[in-house]
Amino acid sequence: MDQFSEQVRRGVEVVQQVSEELSQIIQHVQALTPNFENVSEGMQSQSVGAQQISDSLSQLSEGSRQTVESLRQIKLGHCAAKRSGARIARRRCALHDSRIKKLCSFWFSDWGMTGTLSKPHRL
Repeated sequence: MDQFSEQVRRGVEVVQQVSEELSQIIQHVQALTPNFENVSEGMQSQSVGAQQISDSLSQLSEGSRQTVESLRQIKLGHCAAKRSGARIARRRCALHDSRIKKLCSFWFSDWGMTGTLSKPHRL
C-alpha cells in the first residue's frame, strides 16, 4: 500500500507540474494575442495601402497614356500647320514674285526697256 500511495503522490505531482506548465503556456498565448491582433491590423492597413498604390499607378498610367496621345496630336497638328505654313509661304513668295515682276516690267516699259530682270539693260 505504501508503494501505491507513493505512485499516486508522484502521479499527483506530475499532474500538478503539467498543469502549471499548461497554465504558463496559456498565459503566454494570451499575452501574445494582442500582438497577433496588431500584426493582423497592420497587414490589413498594408493591404489597403497597396491597393491605393495600385489604383494610383493605374491612374498615373492612364494619365501618361493620355499625355502621350495629346503630345502626338499636338505634333501632328504642328506638322500639318508647318506643311500648311510652307504652302502658304510658297504661295506668298510666288504672289510677291509675280507682283514684283509686273511692277518691274511696268517700270521698265515706261523707261523703254524690255527683257527680264535677270539681264541688266544699258541706257
